[in-house]
Amino acid sequence: MATIPFPEIDGWVSVEYIVLYQGEYIETVINFKADPPVQSEAELTNFAALVGPATFSLLQTCMSSEAMLVSVKYTTHNKSLPNVRIEATPNLAGTVTGDGSPGNVTCAVTSKTGRIGRKYRGRNFMPAIAEQHTDGNAVIAGYQVNVMQFFARLLQGFATATTVYKTVVASRTFGLLTTIVSYGIELYIDSQRRRLHGRGR
Repeated sequence: MATIPFPEIDGWVSVEYIVLYQGEYIETVINFKADPPVQSEAELTNFAALVGPATFSLLQTCMSSEAMLVSVKYTTHNKSLPNVRIEATPNLAGTVTGDGSPGNVTCAVTSKTGRIGRKYRGRNFMPAIAEQHTDGNAVIAGYQVNVMQFFARLLQGFATATTVYKTVVASRTFGLLTTIVSYGIELYIDSQRRRLHGRGR
């Protein structure tokens, strides 16, 4: 396994969900703090074995059936320790039938740490919203429930035999991993610029 370039903070692990939708790849990245820091592919694989069954099906309920979860990348970003990356290829379609919204339509989810300042907050953007999950320029209550179920499971964290993982806001600039205490979903839909076909793979 090749060393991953640009490591930054000991204990930082990212999970990158990559969705193929309307010919474009859409990325949603969740950051974790691993205690102790992950240094081996074997431990990262153990973590991935927990994340997949716990979250993939929940994410599917938030996505149009026109979308496909094609890849999930697990990456360590240690500053002073070895780094590893593994990738899963679930190839799972969204479970919401009907037409999908345009590819740039998204719903923002805010990460709350209980601390004030840009370095202590974060946002995620949900991919591939089905038209039936929107009403005008807002998302409906059922969609909000599905999204919060996904993030509530992430908030619980994960634990292997050797390592505990908690969701965090990662600040590259300040070298901080701050534990997330809650998530909030924005009612009104947003617009997000997408990666070109082939980017992020």
